[in-house]
Amino acid sequence: MSRPRLFAPARSAGGFTLLEVMVVVVILGVLATITVTALASRAAKAKVEICKTKLKGVEEAIELYKLDYGKYPDKMEDLSNPPAKKNGEKPDSYLRGAETPTDPWGNDFKYAKPGAGGKPFEVRSLGADGNEGGSGEDGDLVNWDVK
Repeated sequence: MSRPRLFAPARSAGGFTLLEVMVVVVILGVLATITVTALASRAAKAKVEICKTKLKGVEEAIELYKLDYGKYPDKMEDLSNPPAKKNGEKPDSYLRGAETPTDPWGNDFKYAKPGAGGKPFEVRSLGADGNEGGSGEDGDLVNWDVK
């Protein structure tokens, strides 16, 4: 006859140890950091490309203004609210929106007539930081340098 056991061996609960859970959390954190960094970099590059496209659009609007008036506009606002022509006709805005365009960072484009380097005009974005100079996303973009 067998004797009853006083102490039965412990059964495994089938869960994870604290160490295993911590390793998984650390791995997920590293992967999330890499993903967010990559997406932020792509978003910054996308804004620069959007800015270049907008600069070209404003440059084309300025050239259309010159065709109608025989001169470049005195200020950027003349594109969105042009003066009456000599024949009394008042054209609609030369821009898609009724407002003066802004760069992707919410700053107004800077317009100068004449432009630097002997150019007839210049349209400039000061970049993400809104200050002259800088590099990367903070760098200035000028319509003549955009391809």
